[in-house]
Order: sequence, then C-alpha cells, then structure tokens
Amino acid sequence: KRSAYRAIPSLAAYIIVAQDERYVHRHWRDGDGAWRYEVLEERGEIPLPVLGITLTLDDIYEGMDFPPPEQRLRIREEAAPYG
Repeated sequence: KRSAYRAIPSLAAYIIVAQDERYVHRHWRDGDGAWRYEVLEERGEIPLPVLGITLTLDDIYEGMDFPPPEQRLRIREEAAPYG
C-alpha cells in the first residue's frame, strides 16, 4: 500500500494508526517532494499542514485504555515476499 499511496501525486501526507496500542506511523512529503517517515509511540504530535491542524496521540486515542507496555503481547510476523 505504501507504494500505491506514494504514487498519488496530490497526496501530501498519510498516517497509519494502530488499534491495539498508542502507535502511529506518519508519512509526509517534505518541501522537495521526498517522502519522510516517523513513528510515534505513547506520546507525540502529528502536524497536518494540508488540513491546517496538529493531532496528538491523545487526540487520536481519546477514550481508549490499553494495558501498560510491559503487559502487552507483541507478535510481529515477517511479510511473505511478493512473487
């Protein structure tokens, strides 16, 4: 999906929000048109200049309760290569 999103000429930014923990991937184009990437965990701000707003992780996860980080089960599987 990342390649498809980045191929859209008019797309300036997008975020991917985890549903089971406070974890957000932020992708945006810089002033030269190059894509940049940032991961925010637990706290942080996400500027969205195209919309004229800044979101915080508190804004995104308002009303959500998660177990403390040490009590979370983290399983990450490697994606199968496309072929």
